Amino acid sequence: MSIAFPLRRRPSNNRPVWDEQPSAAWHAGRGAVLTLMVAAVLVPLWIVVVTAPARSPTG
Repeated sequence: MSIAFPLRRRPSNNRPVWDEQPSAAWHAGRGAVLTLMVAAVLVPLWIVVVTAPARSPTG
């Protein structure tokens, strides 16, 4: 009777063995850039939506 031990697997992050994980600064910078890009799209859109009712004639 033999005991089967589970094989240790590398985490599946699709990186080669010699390629190390990105630093915390890289992750923070990527998040900041993504946030700025989303804000650059959504803020002007929000301004148009908010000011559109103000331009319509009232009664």
